[in-house]
This record gives sequence, C-alpha cells and structure tokens, in this order.
Amino acid sequence: MGLKAGTYYVRVDAGWTDIVGETYTLKVDRALNHASLSLKKSTVEYTGKSLKPTVTVKCAGAKLKKGRDYTVSYSSNKKIGTATITVKGKGQYAGASKSRTFKIVPKGTSIKKAKPAKKGFSVSVKKQTKQTTGYQLRYSTKKSMKGAKTATFKNAKKTTLKVKKLKSKKTYYVQVRTYKKIGGTTYASPWSKTVKVKTK
Repeated sequence: MGLKAGTYYVRVDAGWTDIVGETYTLKVDRALNHASLSLKKSTVEYTGKSLKPTVTVKCAGAKLKKGRDYTVSYSSNKKIGTATITVKGKGQYAGASKSRTFKIVPKGTSIKKAKPAKKGFSVSVKKQTKQTTGYQLRYSTKKSMKGAKTATFKNAKKTTLKVKKLKSKKTYYVQVRTYKKIGGTTYASPWSKTVKVKTK
C-alpha cells in the first residue's frame, strides 16, 4: 500500500452491508525492530582489514534504502571472531535499531602434495600462520566426503600432516582447512579443494 508508519482510520461505505458506516482502526507498524536483515556473507575470511559484508534490510515486505531509511555500523569486525553489524533506522523508521552477527575466520590454505605411506598418507599444505592456531584435515573413502574423519594439527608452522592406521591399498579423498581457537570457540576457514591419495 506504500503507507508510512502510523495509525489510520478506515470507514467501510459499501460492499460489506453488515458493517457499512462502521469505522475501524488500521495500524501500520514499520518499526525497524520488525525488519529482516540478510547478509550477503555470514562468514568472511580474515584479511587484516575491517570487514563489512553487505546487508539487505526489508520491512513489511519492502526493501529499505541505506542512507534514507537506515544507517549501518560495524563492531569487532577486524580480527577473527564474531563481529556485529547494527542497522539504525532513520526517517520514518527512526527510533529503533536491529543487529546481527557474522563470523570472521582464518584465511584458508591448500594441499600442495599428497604422498602415500604404508597404511596411511601425508600431505604438505601451504603455510598459513597469520591468526591461525593450526590445521584440520578430513578424509574419506567417498568423494562426497560422507562419513569423513577429522584430524587436528595444532602447530601452524608444521606443514606436513600425517595420517596413520588406515586400510592398505585404499583410496582416500582429502581436504584441509585452517582454524583458530578463541576461548572455547573454534573458527575455521572453508575446506580446500579435494585431492586423492592411495595408501600402500
């Protein structure tokens, strides 16, 4: 209907014969605290700079315009962890605000080489030590990674990762990612591209 927030009085004049002449109150509530916030990316990789993923704000089915209907601010959005984006209403949406969080995770890594071993394998990964605790490796006999097992390596400077006690002469699909632990929370990068290796 394109109405602004506020209270409107509606009088029914025809069509509904049992309520003709009655006056009803129609309240249009467009307070920003009822709006929906959607982020283009809810997880972003660490760059060393302040990160500001794009946010889309909708209220009562209408897409609001940044600068006219709201302003955006960010906090804790530089280091790895949980950052906050706050949308504050202005104009007809003034007087309310709404927030949403997003994650900043370590920069990812990749597998440089996979080498078979007796009932196991090793992979060498591209070193990634900035804001990184270590690496996580997952492997599966299925390309879909269904049923994958994960091994954690706590030294980010050690780039040769070994997995033992596997089945011999078996093909495994392998991926790696970086992680950083902050308090009791682990923040991990996306998984790398998959490589395959056959055990001896």
